[in-house]
Amino acid sequence: MQAAACYATAAAAGIMGGWAFVLIWARLAPMSIQGQFWSTLNSVARGMLSAEHSHEFVALYRRLGIALFRYLGRNLGGLILASLPLLALAGVLSASLFYPWPEHTSWKLIFLATATLGATATMIRRWRA
Repeated sequence: MQAAACYATAAAAGIMGGWAFVLIWARLAPMSIQGQFWSTLNSVARGMLSAEHSHEFVALYRRLGIALFRYLGRNLGGLILASLPLLALAGVLSASLFYPWPEHTSWKLIFLATATLGATATMIRRWRA
């Protein structure tokens, strides 16, 4: 493969990978979940300011812990599952099928940059819609 074709392939795969990342992550960790967590955090903080007994604090900390566990679990799970297409594309690009790639790693930087660009553009498009 010519160097230009290698870079174009890496760029196209990066954009597709970034697009797939956002679609999977947004499906598994939607903005409504984010809003629920911050709303819960706000109400727990207000409750702590007005709590008078220790059992009220324990109940509020329990509620906060459950909300935080759900929020972090959902976001981390979404991040891991959404990264799978990017990992698969990077693995395919690294396969010997595409040999001889240029010896330096600039195609990997192009892949990473276009994946970031694709993910950012998809997020902006989804939030404007």
